[in-house]
Amino acid sequence: MGCRLEFNNLVLRDQLTGLYNLRQLEESVEREVALLLRKGGRIALLMIGMEGLQGVTDSFGSAASEEVLRTSAMRFSQYVRRYDTAGRYADDKFMLICPGISEKSDAISLGERMLAVLGRETHFNHNQNSVRLVINIGIAFYPDNYNMHIEGAEDLMRVTSEALATAKQAGQNCHAFAVAG
Repeated sequence: MGCRLEFNNLVLRDQLTGLYNLRQLEESVEREVALLLRKGGRIALLMIGMEGLQGVTDSFGSAASEEVLRTSAMRFSQYVRRYDTAGRYADDKFMLICPGISEKSDAISLGERMLAVLGRETHFNHNQNSVRLVINIGIAFYPDNYNMHIEGAEDLMRVTSEALATAKQAGQNCHAFAVAG
């Protein structure tokens, strides 16, 4: 049983952060979309981008940026509801799948908490250095996103990524909703 659990963790988890990996996130989004098609309801998808890790790597090395990323992942996971799915989407991006969040105000509230917790000063190199990452968040809903229809899991992830790009263009520590193009 122990070996199987360890194998599952290796397959499903990001080895650096302990969060779900991209493959597991994609499968989770597909599963949530299929469930919503059968039972109805709505979910929010948040994509969280962190800027500043490359500067840590350039100045202090990859071990320091990995420490900052692990700390950020730990903070991120502490503020996730137990029925949400959280994972590492890319090098400097996390994703949060939130069943039951159907209102913009609830997604904004969650996003603001994420901005606050991930944007805090992070110490590394045995507390000798610190960095404050710039956090931006893209948000989309499924099956309808107020002003646009989303076709499925892949489309949902695409429009959420586009919303993240919009948030980055808006400035530092911002959130943006997916909008019809």
